[in-house]
Amino acid sequence: MRLFSLPVLQVTALTCFPTRLRNLVQYARSADRRLNTVLHIAVAGGVLSEQLAGLSLSTFGNLRSLRYIYGMSESNGAICVPPRDVVCYTDVGWPCAMVEIKVN
Repeated sequence: MRLFSLPVLQVTALTCFPTRLRNLVQYARSADRRLNTVLHIAVAGGVLSEQLAGLSLSTFGNLRSLRYIYGMSESNGAICVPPRDVVCYTDVGWPCAMVEIKVN
């Protein structure tokens, strides 16, 4: 998806890797654009740094939630997810329903 498509298509939610989010934020900032239609961003597949979270919050002006989701390729989905409508990038939240986590 191209950057100019986000406002035109009224995109409200994104799920992406941290590297893709970084590329999107850098491109938007270089074009001097704020992407105010995006309300929710879920990041998975890598570490969401505090710096990238801050840049994302300033680039996407109306963010209601910025969540870091933990999952494994073997599970084919999320293992832990923060609550809805929060900006939470420092932890992975709570285990999903019907998930057991073993800590050694």
